[in-house]
Amino acid sequence: MTLVFRDYDLRSLELEYAGSVRQPELVAPRAAREARIAEINADILANRPRLLDFVYGVHDRERLDYFPVADDFAPLFVFFHGGYWKSRDKNMFTYLAPALVDAGVNFAAVGYPYATDARLRGTVESCRRAVHWLLSYPSNLRFDPTRVHVGGHSAGGHLAAMMMATDWRAYGLPTDSIKSATCISGLYDLEPLTICRQHRDLGIDAAEEAVTFGKVKYDHIVKRHVFVGDAGGMDNRLPAFIGLAQPKTLARYAEGGGLIVNILGLQLLVAAEQRGSDWIEHHHRNTAHRQRYAEHRYQDLPD
Repeated sequence: MTLVFRDYDLRSLELEYAGSVRQPELVAPRAAREARIAEINADILANRPRLLDFVYGVHDRERLDYFPVADDFAPLFVFFHGGYWKSRDKNMFTYLAPALVDAGVNFAAVGYPYATDARLRGTVESCRRAVHWLLSYPSNLRFDPTRVHVGGHSAGGHLAAMMMATDWRAYGLPTDSIKSATCISGLYDLEPLTICRQHRDLGIDAAEEAVTFGKVKYDHIVKRHVFVGDAGGMDNRLPAFIGLAQPKTLARYAEGGGLIVNILGLQLLVAAEQRGSDWIEHHHRNTAHRQRYAEHRYQDLPD
């Protein structure tokens, strides 16, 4: 057996990044869950205030949806979807909006160019452009610009972490433009993706890996908090998709850069696969809790 990464051979490493192959019994429950989510999304779009498909850049996928609250000075939560930077869409995550809006928090879901088209650095830069657009837009998107938080799932967790690592001074914004990040089962150590054959279309090489969270300079960082979703109970060698190693990798990177990392045992993706449709309500409750915690408590956390 030839090892290609830590104690993984090529086949076992690729299985870590191929959930439907590794656990085919979850394909049908996942399809049923996504069908129900589609129904919930349609109901939200039909009955909730919303501002859809704001254009923040020139690429076709540089669009965002905005779900407002009545308070002009409410905080804003910006969400980046997952999908290995090459699939899924902001429209699939409309169902996250009500939990936040009902808690008094504006919600924005960001679409971005896939890394297969723009390369990973282009995807990251596009998400920065979305945040800059939100904070610079002079019209009717009313929120408190001093209370902006970001979050994301899987690849979106990586993108949210990159927003925290960004030196916003280069964009004409304060260094602390982003007050916290909630990163759910994110991918932060990208080296395995340079090896896995099914993800070669991402084009991640040494140059692209340089945009990972651990390669960023942190001299601009001020005290801010990163909330990391830990799926828990998985293989701790390299549970690359929903385990412990990736959150701990982010913790090592971020704390080395001066950020404060809070690893939360959210059980979100485990619940998603084991409990099917019940996960939606579980995710809503946890999302609202995380946002209230990030919004109201981050200043009170110990140094």
